[in-house]
Amino acid sequence: HAPITAVIILFELTGDYRIILPLMLTVVITTIVSQQLLKGESIYTLKLSRRGVHLSRGRDVDILEGVLVKEVMSHDFNVISMNDNLSNLSILLNQTSSHGVVVLDEGGKLFGIVTVSDLRNAISSYSNLDETKVKDVATKRADLLITYPNETIGQALYRMGSRGLGRLPVISRDDPGQILGLIRRQNIIRAYHLALTRRSEITHKIKQLELEMEDNFEVVHLLVNEESAIAGKKVSEIARLLPEDSLLVSIKQDGRGVIPHGSTLISPNDYLTIIVNGDDVENLKEIII
Repeated sequence: HAPITAVIILFELTGDYRIILPLMLTVVITTIVSQQLLKGESIYTLKLSRRGVHLSRGRDVDILEGVLVKEVMSHDFNVISMNDNLSNLSILLNQTSSHGVVVLDEGGKLFGIVTVSDLRNAISSYSNLDETKVKDVATKRADLLITYPNETIGQALYRMGSRGLGRLPVISRDDPGQILGLIRRQNIIRAYHLALTRRSEITHKIKQLELEMEDNFEVVHLLVNEESAIAGKKVSEIARLLPEDSLLVSIKQDGRGVIPHGSTLISPNDYLTIIVNGDDVENLKEIII
């Protein structure tokens, strides 16, 4: 991953300027091929990536990719009807000290979200708050950025940051009008601490195994096939299928590292990192592959 350095060093060694063009062509081709094969990793970061540590410019960027939205979202949130007036909205915001309220339609489905800023702007635009409806000032469902329960907190945080939002509604994939919860800034902080705790636990388990294994354990990386006995099952369900002396360290799903927990669903083409007794490696491969 240092193509210019390779060109300069070889030119200095040979002193022949005629080698520059074919050398540059060769370096470009090899760089492109290596990036495609290693998916942007280098020999220095590849082993870290396989252990679930993903670096971008030297920094770990995937720590929040191991926590799902449904694990930390708030289930308790304030709601108001779209047909309520702004006077009632003002009272609700003052009583709850909320910065935003979920707006529901007549059928109890998500209509939108209304914030303190929306109310403040409405006060300067409308003369009679008792006659102005919440639906007139709320941000409609079609204009909202949303997230889903099975998405990662990293994805939700990216969306919040793109618009500087303080909250993100969590919507059911099966019913786009059903709001399941909210992701707020405090949920992001909770997710970060949860991810750190999980990573520390895994690191501790790995160190314990390293002390105990005395070269009898191996770290294996396996791809889950569609015919695998564990495909479509949760981590909590496959414990009885795996060898007793084994530890599922990390799962790579769609290119993202996921720290496994009981409710994590294992799908075909997931990449598993497992520490296992050397005597059980072949048995483990038969189960997963």
